[in-house]
Amino acid sequence: MVRRNLLLTAALLPVFLTLAQQDISSLPKAVQEQIRAAQQKKKGRRPIVQKTQPDDAQGIWGNTVKEIAAKWGDDQGTVQQYRDFKSVLKIHEIDRYMTEVIHKPNDTFYEPVYDRCNLKYEYCAEMASKGLCLDPTGSAIGFMNKNCAPACQTCHLMSYETRCPFDSNNVGPHALEAGELNRFFEVMTQNKLLQDRFGPMTIYSMPGGADSGGPNDGPISAGPWILTYENFLSEAECNKLIHYGTTTARGFGASKIMQHEIDPNFDDASAFRTSTTNWCQHECYEDDDVVRIHKRIETLLRKRIFPQENYEYMQLLRYETGQLYKTHSDFIPVHLQRPYGPRVLTVYLYLNTVEEGGGTNFPFVGDGITIQPKMGKAVIWPSVLDENPLEVDTRTNHGALPVLKGRKYGSNVWVHLRDFKTAAQNCRYDDVHAS
Repeated sequence: MVRRNLLLTAALLPVFLTLAQQDISSLPKAVQEQIRAAQQKKKGRRPIVQKTQPDDAQGIWGNTVKEIAAKWGDDQGTVQQYRDFKSVLKIHEIDRYMTEVIHKPNDTFYEPVYDRCNLKYEYCAEMASKGLCLDPTGSAIGFMNKNCAPACQTCHLMSYETRCPFDSNNVGPHALEAGELNRFFEVMTQNKLLQDRFGPMTIYSMPGGADSGGPNDGPISAGPWILTYENFLSEAECNKLIHYGTTTARGFGASKIMQHEIDPNFDDASAFRTSTTNWCQHECYEDDDVVRIHKRIETLLRKRIFPQENYEYMQLLRYETGQLYKTHSDFIPVHLQRPYGPRVLTVYLYLNTVEEGGGTNFPFVGDGITIQPKMGKAVIWPSVLDENPLEVDTRTNHGALPVLKGRKYGSNVWVHLRDFKTAAQNCRYDDVHAS
């Protein structure tokens, strides 16, 4: 630890000397003395620093530094901190960065991060001054970039457009082009091997509809493709995913709501989606059973068209009695400006049979379609139009009806037009090192 602190001090020395060559008259007197001391040490002379004792609770730095820090979020609170030269120097660096770069006069480039880029933690300046913005172990970088961006000078990383620029002329291959979606589903539904392996298959809706072949051999609604495979997962696989949802990391937590989903006439956004969620990543994603499930989805969707790289990580869901998700689309408009493109397909997996309620409802297809949860069943539908895979198909807007009795477990697999996992990994916020 001592050796590391010495290395960090040595690393900061050039910063002090650079400041010493500039106009430092605006800095507190004690800071000026420390900068000059660093310059003298560089020249081999014994530093001469006036010994100043704090005469009040503010220490030698007074209220000025605290006020400067408070402009950009937390005032970096403990008074003892302001007796630490490196922390105080960092606070002045923060002020210059925020004033001259992020809030540069007549420049609105960073306007998208104005409300997000601030000091969210009491010890940001102190931790940044100790080198945690460039933590060689990588363990602190995510926290620092999210909570102490002004101290790490990484506000630009808080804007997705900046850290993950999208060039429409330089994107990977599309899984589907205009006019290919219907043909994709036609081939799927005519594949007897899929039906033998995962069926029986039921078509609830298809372009043009049909008089028979639907649920209970009744009519098929005219509309977008919506179909199910009754035995896509085994009971053991369902229980495995439930296990990971319950035990992995934070366990099931409150589901998030995308802003575009909210009906402006719907007052209580918190009641729009009341389920809890988790994500199948790391240990869950690498589990042998889960690996087999993903390969099975690749078989269903044809790997050469929709390889696993196009899938988001499985979202694991739990609905208690009374919980629901009101009608919404899986299509997220902002994804059009992302390297991976929009969600084009949803594969929803039911992980248990619900005692009552909890169906998946498509209110804009035919007279309304509701698919009841059954353990192991998979439901597949598109979120985009056949004639334009970049345009939402609002007919597949759907909702999770309230669970009336018991509990419901499920899993979403959202499939994108382009490679999702590579783009998402390259753009991960907490893996981006400070520059």
